[in-house]
Amino acid sequence: MGFSARFWWIFILCIVVVLPTLAQEQSDDGHSGLSIDAPDVATVNQTIEVVVTSSSGNPVHGAIVFFTLQAGDMQIQRTTDEMGIAAFTPKSVGRLYVLAHKSGVEGAEAVIDVRDAPEYVPQVNESATPQSTDTGAGSPGFGCAAPIILLAYAIRKVLNR
Repeated sequence: MGFSARFWWIFILCIVVVLPTLAQEQSDDGHSGLSIDAPDVATVNQTIEVVVTSSSGNPVHGAIVFFTLQAGDMQIQRTTDEMGIAAFTPKSVGRLYVLAHKSGVEGAEAVIDVRDAPEYVPQVNESATPQSTDTGAGSPGFGCAAPIILLAYAIRKVLNR
């Protein structure tokens, strides 16, 4: 019985120590991939900058980035600079597919929703305190209800005599 308990402890120790070490070696064997940092939403006629980084987080210089609009009829190719940045200015709305590629490294993809520029809506100057709109004329409000009721009461009294 003592042998089987010791066996299980050794087995658990191997799982806890050996498996994470093997997983780390597999991720460091040169099969690292690219990552694209891009906005989720962009505006027509405004430049979009995407940043391509390696799995370690370093910018990737010389990666080829393809920008393809939803219809697929237009594809623009850019190369990342020293900071891993590639820029593109969309001319129409729709989905923009971004693909980054570099030889010997697994590529990355991103999708950007390109929308029209928001329309300018002028702000209404609103005051925190209500302003009086009484101009001295117009329909009677609650203020004249009492005299009208009293007048109706008086007329009814006179007619009932």
